[in-house]
Amino acid sequence: MMTRVRGLTALTLQLTRARFVIRQGEALLYFAGILATTISATLALTVAGGTWMFYDRWRNPTESLAAVLAEDASFGRVLMFYFVLSLIACALVVPAMASLSASAAVLGARGRERRLAALRLVGLSAADVTRMSLIDTIIQASLGSLIGGGIYLVTAPLWRNLELLGMPTVLMQPWWLAAAVLLANLVIAMIATWWGLRQVRISPLGVARRTIKPPLSSARLLVVAVILAASAWVLTRLNLGSHLSSYLVLTAVTLGGIAGYNIGGPWSIQALAKLLYHLPGAASMLAARRIEADARATWRRVGGLGLIALVAGYLAAMPFRMESSGGPNTTSFVDATMWDFTKGGLITLAVSMTLTATAILISQASTIIERSELSVALHQLGTPRSFHPKVQWRENLGPLVLTTAIGYACGSALAYPMVELAKSVGAPQPEGGAYLVLIVTSIGLALAGLALLATQPLHHRILTTMTRRND
Repeated sequence: MMTRVRGLTALTLQLTRARFVIRQGEALLYFAGILATTISATLALTVAGGTWMFYDRWRNPTESLAAVLAEDASFGRVLMFYFVLSLIACALVVPAMASLSASAAVLGARGRERRLAALRLVGLSAADVTRMSLIDTIIQASLGSLIGGGIYLVTAPLWRNLELLGMPTVLMQPWWLAAAVLLANLVIAMIATWWGLRQVRISPLGVARRTIKPPLSSARLLVVAVILAASAWVLTRLNLGSHLSSYLVLTAVTLGGIAGYNIGGPWSIQALAKLLYHLPGAASMLAARRIEADARATWRRVGGLGLIALVAGYLAAMPFRMESSGGPNTTSFVDATMWDFTKGGLITLAVSMTLTATAILISQASTIIERSELSVALHQLGTPRSFHPKVQWRENLGPLVLTTAIGYACGSALAYPMVELAKSVGAPQPEGGAYLVLIVTSIGLALAGLALLATQPLHHRILTTMTRRND
């Protein structure tokens, strides 16, 4: 009967300190993981605070909102519409936040496998090394969540300078909602760590064997088709009246559409890799093999830009103005909220761009460090220093363009119900949507390029640093 080892927490802390001693990028990955969870926690708390604000102003209107409702009770539907839009914004960006937290939890997977294999060699069981990994993840995610919570508390008062619904933006939320958001961030990281360890088989002899990932099945397209058919069926029977339940169903359909986008996206990336094989040069061949070997990882890296295009395509089709022929309070309210939808759209895009740039930066840093042995070996065999950047750019540029096109198409499709609703109430249609999409995607591609350029010094350092400090 195997006895349970004590002192795993102390041993985990000792090994964590050792990661800052070796010169193999482990400290960088550790801080990158904390940075990712910090950004994810900060943005999640901010989005949750905004959603709570719109809900509270809808259910408990005060000041100018109460005056408008007293003059025209039908504007209660407008307040509910703001809350619904905040829920849709959550449906657009929350999956990207969860993906960023999950990616942070499995940074440096290869280095972790080697440490776990060494622990198995000295006598620890598979359950012991799993608990140690979870403890390490809890420490890392807790630090990021605490720092993110602090940043949220510091920046929340600054949002009062922005007016929405004709009133200052107040992002403070109940303690239980903030605690639930931070707890969800921690749980996502733990699940990602546990799932990552399931992909590794470490024997008692200290041999780590990663399971070979099979090619993605075309059955994913069938799942996407089912989701699209179900969404279309629901939308044709959905009556967007004054009941909140209808809009909650619309939000669920939007979330389902994004889930279908994330299910079908990796398969499309894998199909793209087959096309890259036909491009001349060894760099194209290696980039194609890397994409095909783990299309899911490539999608997690570049899917954020597709999300930006999705949001841009969604917003480009949305009506951004309200009109009213009511009394003075109503007219004043319409004038004060003229740019609210534009402000909300820009905030959603800014959040998406931040998540995308962070995901590309940390995933590329992790990839460079995990492939350091191969890069050094190829460099010593005589490959030019420019070979690896060429592979890196080709590995990312093609998928970036593909995800942008897919994201825009999905965003336009998701906006269709709201466009039809706007037409039914006589709302003016937006102009210049194509320019919005072009500007936003250009900025997203520029951020992705800057994130790739930022990792080049790390690659240069790996090629020039051949030994560890303790050798």
